[in-house]
Amino acid sequence: GYFELEHQADTSIEIKCFGLLSDFFGQGLGGHLLTAAVNRAWDAGAKRVWLRTCSHDHAHALSNYLHRGFRLVEQTTGPPHPARESALFRTFP
Repeated sequence: GYFELEHQADTSIEIKCFGLLSDFFGQGLGGHLLTAAVNRAWDAGAKRVWLRTCSHDHAHALSNYLHRGFRLVEQTTGPPHPARESALFRTFP
């Protein structure tokens, strides 16, 4: 799995990316990885740790976040976000 933390101007840290390869779903690893990400953010001096989720995430993602102390602050609907381009996962011709 992997996670990316992004320091914000207000001294919070956003968990910008978070995920597991599908081969590792269903083993309880998502909870451990999220706990590690949150602990790393607190250790880095965050005053608040937050993230965004969407309907493209795994079906159990929201439950994982809620079980680790996150709370739903805002819910919106809109057009789907375009695929994110990442140097790690870029498709080359």
